[in-house]
Amino acid sequence: MKIIFLLCILIIINTLSNTIAMCEDGQIDINSASLEELDKLYGIGPAKAQAIIDTRPFERVDDLIGVNGIGEVTLANIKQQGLACVDGEEEDEEESGDDDEELDEEEIDEKEEQEETEEKEIEKERYIITNMQEATKITGEIIDTITLNPKGIKSEIDKEQLNKNKLATYGLIAFSVLLVVLFGLKRKKDKKNEFN
Repeated sequence: MKIIFLLCILIIINTLSNTIAMCEDGQIDINSASLEELDKLYGIGPAKAQAIIDTRPFERVDDLIGVNGIGEVTLANIKQQGLACVDGEEEDEEESGDDDEELDEEEIDEKEEQEETEEKEIEKERYIITNMQEATKITGEIIDTITLNPKGIKSEIDKEQLNKNKLATYGLIAFSVLLVVLFGLKRKKDKKNEFN
């Protein structure tokens, strides 16, 4: 009779401990922890820790899924780490420690890779959009600066051709003058030789 009574008490205590969880020594109560303490949780940095503080209070650790930047994989890793808790949290009997329902490491790695890939894709799209906006801005400034005037282009070509023609004319005149001077000098020399 005493054995049955003791078994009943043990069953009641076990049931109560699975129903109402209290934070144990070394665990971090996400409702009262400081930013530095929250930073110790898996996948939580200062920014996410501040987001947790801003989103408080939580009834369960699972409520962290509502915090900006915490996805299913990060939540699963936090729960698997076993540091996070909420004083007075009621656990579902399904979550009370069945190893069969926990994500295995391969699934976690796959989901993390998928989240990282999605984040990289989003970052690439932002980068492309930013560069396109910059290119559009620069192109618009260049187009505003350059004004194409067909007459202006033609007149530049005409001026260039005119300058070449003038240069050729001046060269011909200078050559002609040089020939006249040389011819005159030769004639003078010839006259001088005649008198001698």
